[in-house]
Amino acid sequence: MITVSLRGVRWVLAAAAVAAAGCVFIPPEPTVEPDVAETVAVQQPAPALPPVAEPEAAPEPPPRVVREPAARDIAVLFDGGNREHARVATAASAALTVDGHRVAAVDIRDAKALAPLGHRPPFLAVAVGSEATAFARALAVPLVFCQVFDHRELLEAERPVWGVAALPPIHLQFAAWRALDPSLERVALIVGASHAALAEAAVAAGLAGCC
Repeated sequence: MITVSLRGVRWVLAAAAVAAAGCVFIPPEPTVEPDVAETVAVQQPAPALPPVAEPEAAPEPPPRVVREPAARDIAVLFDGGNREHARVATAASAALTVDGHRVAAVDIRDAKALAPLGHRPPFLAVAVGSEATAFARALAVPLVFCQVFDHRELLEAERPVWGVAALPPIHLQFAAWRALDPSLERVALIVGASHAALAEAAVAAGLAGCC
């Protein structure tokens, strides 16, 4: 297949016309048209993104050190004439022994059991009941008491004294009673003079809508 340009065709027609007229026509050298370079767009690769640095892991917290309480010499005092106090003393002695303390349960009515107390090294007294607490106060040792209703005087002592309330807060007692009987609206409280504070707390809880 021969492809000629439009200018070449014109020269050929002109030469043919001259030849027909009896003239000699010498065609000029054909002009070679330069090739048109085809421009091809080359897609450049996208620049590489810098690597993303991974966040450093937070250092682990140091292990928590749980220090075991130091073992102590403890005398659990109770009145052997009160069966309930004896049961509490037995349970307290067992729990303190499990914790690693050196425990001795002492009935304040037993003279033989009381005799070694005067020769023991400094110890902590755990008194169960009013009688045992009164006895422990005379020993001049750190004291923890329980099962004592009128304990205000004990808290005024000069030496260290700690205690466990014999009764839960009155508003919790009212809530427990209402859980058993939702129709409960009035409660009669019969107490002695030493429980006047308990009566005042009960009245305040009733006014607050606890019962």
